[in-house]
Amino acid sequence: MKAIPSLSRTLALTVPAVALSLTGAHAASDYLLEIEGIKGESTDDKHRDAIEIESFSWGATNDGIAKAITFSLGKRIDKSSPLLFLACAKGNHIPQAILTCRKSGGDGKPLDYYVITLSDILISSYQSGGGGGAGGATNTLPVDQISFNYHKIKFEYRRMLETGQLEDPVIAEYDFGTSSK
Repeated sequence: MKAIPSLSRTLALTVPAVALSLTGAHAASDYLLEIEGIKGESTDDKHRDAIEIESFSWGATNDGIAKAITFSLGKRIDKSSPLLFLACAKGNHIPQAILTCRKSGGDGKPLDYYVITLSDILISSYQSGGGGGAGGATNTLPVDQISFNYHKIKFEYRRMLETGQLEDPVIAEYDFGTSSK
């Protein structure tokens, strides 16, 4: 029988990969996640208390039945970390989370061009770790790797025009629980 890898081994493999993608100084992120009841550290006027994330992935498969691929994200440790861990450990259901991706528009202000709204969420995995080296040789903060299972998704994308303005959104919605849009 094949042994199940320990959390230590999983962290040893996962955290360095996430840490490599988390480069640069800690600053306002272009990816902001808002979860009801779990505050992050964003000071942005439009997304105050959102969780600043560094990377994410999600998707779907279909072998005759559509299935959601886990929504996974990487972020630096912050005040949301203990609450995300607790939600995972307790199996708390979260009604909704909204990921907003931004880029600068024609006037230099950030515009929301890519928005994912997840509904009926369960945090299926929480892992945290670091790799800063001995004696505090780097300023790298520990990182969290978090995965969500979800039933519903709304995917909005807006193309940015040469003027720096956004087009009307293209929107796709799907309920994996009922297999319907």
